[in-house]
Amino acid sequence: MKNAQTSTLPWNPDVAWRRLNVLLYAGFGLSVASLLLMAWLAHEYLLFVPLLLTGLLLLPWLLKDELVLLCTILLGFTVVAGYEEGFQPEEALYGAAYLSYLAYWFLTRTLIYRDRYVFTKSDVALLLFLVYFSVFTGLTFVFRGDAVAMVSEWLSLSMLAFYFPIKELIARDPRAPRAILGTFGLLTLIIAIRNLFEYVYGIGTAEQWWQITSGRAVTNEQMIMMAAIGSFVLLQFAKTSVQRVILFALFGIFTAGVVISLSRAVWLSLALGLLIIFLLVDRRRRVGIIVLVVVSTVVLAGVSVVLFGDQLLLVAVGLVDRLVSLETAFTEDISLINRFIEMKAALSAFAVSPIIGYGFGVSFEYYSLVYEATRETTFVHNGYVGLLYRHGLVGTCLILTAYVGSGVRGARLFLTSHAAPVSRILGLIAVACLAAMALVASSNNPFTVSDKTLIIAAAAALAAGAAERERLIEQASN
Repeated sequence: MKNAQTSTLPWNPDVAWRRLNVLLYAGFGLSVASLLLMAWLAHEYLLFVPLLLTGLLLLPWLLKDELVLLCTILLGFTVVAGYEEGFQPEEALYGAAYLSYLAYWFLTRTLIYRDRYVFTKSDVALLLFLVYFSVFTGLTFVFRGDAVAMVSEWLSLSMLAFYFPIKELIARDPRAPRAILGTFGLLTLIIAIRNLFEYVYGIGTAEQWWQITSGRAVTNEQMIMMAAIGSFVLLQFAKTSVQRVILFALFGIFTAGVVISLSRAVWLSLALGLLIIFLLVDRRRRVGIIVLVVVSTVVLAGVSVVLFGDQLLLVAVGLVDRLVSLETAFTEDISLINRFIEMKAALSAFAVSPIIGYGFGVSFEYYSLVYEATRETTFVHNGYVGLLYRHGLVGTCLILTAYVGSGVRGARLFLTSHAAPVSRILGLIAVACLAAMALVASSNNPFTVSDKTLIIAAAAALAAGAAERERLIEQASN
């Protein structure tokens, strides 16, 4: 860990350090106590008790290495990676753990180290956005919103704060790029394998042909898409045969995870991310990409034959039908048309409160073609309209400034020929991932679900941390 600065501080830094460490112990302790109570009420939560107790016992060791601590917190996201209606108890448990970590990180940087962690307009915009939506949580009560939904939505968006610790470690710790990419790779691999098992099981137990053609696994599909893009970039720059084999396998698994989601928006977004990589790399690597796509298609088809056997034809029919339906989606897909009605209603509500929006947990009404009835919802399927509705023009401008700025920084970094190879790779991953997510946000809302906000924060932090790393290297050389 860093050494506390002793100068210009009005208190004893050792005492302050110990007191701030209490935040982490309190967060983990609260999680353990809450979990024990939940396990007493519902025995299925007993499975999580050993995990949290182990984390609490290992905390003194984790505090000795900030990179290990951060990766442990990030990997713990697997506990809440699934989607369930309402506010789940495990969300509260993980929230207590990671919020205590973030509070610990920001307080130590601000009060103990006096470190500067805001350098660019993107950094300033993101920090202001975090403060902005936290301050305006009171809008929930002004507009008579749902307090439970407010907490859940605030927790999801607060994951953006991971941008700052990830960025700092990427910039200052040589181990960080590999460790953080490995952590997200492992986290997403667990999710992708879970989705693949659920999909194969669903196909295997289907009793009607339509259950096979329409079968899908949509949980965390955008996180899997980002992992596919990241593994694809790393594969282009792999140096050894072992690395190429591992990364090729990961790219195949993640791509399969995207395919079985049957999400046309995610398919197109993945294609956009890969296209950006193709356009930015040199001519030699472009040829390699074409070969890779062909080989991946053949391998994926072979694996599909093994997994699905006689049912493969029906699976293929479902995938082709989903792809072909892109042409008529805007005129014949009731679900998509219904989203336009939803967006129109949200924009009408936004026009009443355009500056600050409505905050978290505040619902609006619209007529649903799917349910053939008037519905109330707090969720808008278009990410940009959702930002305007919840956070108004002020919040939307802040987050989009940070988002676009991070993407531009990643592109510039990759195109800087004298930058270190690892920095250029991180920049390429960042710009491809952020561009892909920007496209999928047109038909989904990545700014309301924790897996999406976490992966956005990580992608932006890769570019910011790598750029800061280059600045520090240049500063040291001068």
